[in-house]
Order: sequence, then structure tokens, then C-alpha cells
Amino acid sequence: MSREPELSRGVKILIAVFAMKLAWDVIHIAVTWPDFSYPKLGIAIALPGILWGLTRGMNWALIFAGVVCTFWIAFVVARLVGPIFVIGEIDVPFPWSNLLGFPAIVFVMNNMKTDEEIRKASEE
Repeated sequence: MSREPELSRGVKILIAVFAMKLAWDVIHIAVTWPDFSYPKLGIAIALPGILWGLTRGMNWALIFAGVVCTFWIAFVVARLVGPIFVIGEIDVPFPWSNLLGFPAIVFVMNNMKTDEEIRKASEE
């Protein structure tokens, strides 16, 4: 019988944030079907695996969580500066739910473990 790792409060909050974002994206994809956002679909496919890894205390899941947050932040920035460079009207709504990526990436960057830290923890 394997013992599940004790998750920190921050990881539990990150899991809750990702679960809310997954629910929001799935609802958005269902409502806008068949003209849904392919990036939202890609994230909705990746989030269950990341959530599974986070609940198991896997470091790789924390790293992928950072990648997803970086994607969200990049899309927010692109949407903010898009009107400056585009001629015409932008019909993409502002991605308010992607703003969750800002506090989440701060948490991820502060809690990632190096290979050396993982090696030391496994030796103990």
C-alpha cells in the first residue's frame, strides 16, 4: 500500500484553480461548439493529466503547470497589445479566466524543485 504525499496548501489551491479553469474551458467549448477555440481545447485536454500529477505530488506536473500558466499569460499579453498592431476589429473576447495564470506562475516558480533537491529527498 503506497502512501500518498501530503500536499501543501499552495498545491491544493493550485489544484482548485486548475480545476475551475478546466470547468470554465469545457463549458466555454460546449457553448461555442463547433466554433470553439482550439487552444482552449488543447489546454482542456492537458489539464486532467496535470491535475492527476499534482494530486500525486509529482514535480513534472508542477513544471507543466508553469508551462500552461505561461501560455495563459502570453495570450493575455497578446490580447492586450493586439489592438495596437491589428487593422480592424478584434472579435476575440478578453480572456479574463487566463488572469489566474499570474498568481499561479508565481507559486509554481517558487516551488519547483531542482534535480539535486529531488535526488536528496529520494535518498532520505
